[in-house]
Parts: sequence; structure tokens; C-alpha cells
Amino acid sequence: TNLERVEVLKGPASIVYGEIQPGGIINLVTKQPLAEPFYQVDLDIGSRGLLQPQVDITGPLNSEGSILYRLNASYFHDDGFIDSASDTERTFISPVLAFKIGDRTDLTVSAEYSNEDAPFDNGLPVIGDRVVDVLFDRSVVTRDGFVESELFRVGYNLEHRFSDNWRIRNAFEYSSRNVLD
Repeated sequence: TNLERVEVLKGPASIVYGEIQPGGIINLVTKQPLAEPFYQVDLDIGSRGLLQPQVDITGPLNSEGSILYRLNASYFHDDGFIDSASDTERTFISPVLAFKIGDRTDLTVSAEYSNEDAPFDNGLPVIGDRVVDVLFDRSVVTRDGFVESELFRVGYNLEHRFSDNWRIRNAFEYSSRNVLD
């Protein structure tokens, strides 16, 4: 709902971005406010009780276009294909505000909240070089084997351009995840 694109940097060059393995890094780029109004509503309906409405709206908040907003929200419900497991539900909302403080200074403030209630499932074990062969609707999850996960993030990006070649950027993010069982 909130992703604009996924960037992948492969190989040893990815080490430049932190203390990670040299195999690569994945960067998730979130949607940012646009200067032109944009409104999109999607609704996915499918088998097994699948219901997923999504909203993506953006544009300027004032006539000068110095304050922009974007709001992404979605809800997901699925009964699942396993009879003994229960439903999966997910709620997501992400507001973003962008301020053009001056000709050369921008501030973007963003938040994200999600809540998910889903079966706790670690998958199937592997024997040899194959996954254990079980019936399609077989579950190793008990009816009480559910996990509720709540994520909250808030942060900002501040950029000031001294010239076309020199700029300074500052960013901060607070993130909290609670997992309840």
C-alpha cells in the first residue's frame, strides 16, 4: 500500500550502507506527497473471504503548494485455505506531510501504523532436499496459535541545499513493534 518501489543493490558495494553481509541490500522506498492531486481507491475481493480495500490520496494543502500531503491506508481480511486456522486481519495507515520551508529547504514528516492478527506459522520442515509432503489444507497451527503484531513508526527528513553541488540532509525515525500472543 505504501511502497513506491523496491531497490536492490547486489554484491560487496552494499557494505557501504552499513554493517551487513556483502551479498546485498534491499531498500524499500515509500510513497511521498505529490504537487498534483491524485486519488486512487482499490478494492480486491476474492475467494476464501479475501477483502482488501486500499486508499491513496495526495496533493497540496495550500494554494502556494508549500505544504503537501499523502495518505495511504488499507485493510486486509482473509479466511485462509486451512480449515483449522482462523482469519488473518491487517490494518495499515500512513500519513505524510511535506513542507517547503524555503527555496532550498524541505522538511518531510511521516508516520506509519499497522496492526496484524495472523496465525503463527513457521512453515513446514525439510527432510533431505524436500519439504515434507502434507495435504494442502493441513495445518500445524493450533486454533490458539495466533500472533497479534502492532507497528508504529514516526520520523522526519530535513534537507537544505546550499548550492547545486552542496546539500545537507538529516533524518530521524522512531520505531516500535509489539508482538502479543
